[in-house]
Amino acid sequence: MLFHLKDGGSIGGVYGGESYVSTFPHPKEIYLEKVCTVKREGQLIGLVPKTKGLLISMDACNFVELFEVSSIT
Repeated sequence: MLFHLKDGGSIGGVYGGESYVSTFPHPKEIYLEKVCTVKREGQLIGLVPKTKGLLISMDACNFVELFEVSSIT
């Protein structure tokens, strides 16, 4: 997943078996179990080592891109 933020930045991560999405009536948030490095052009280029994941508020996002990957470690 690639999140395009309202401040013009972007952040990416992998949604997998340990990830989750909040549901109504809770705030709109997504936890991604793996964080990815993102180039300025918005390209996901690999995993950030030794992270515990990423929690992002959907209120901070303009839009989200979804990608299918065959494998990522």
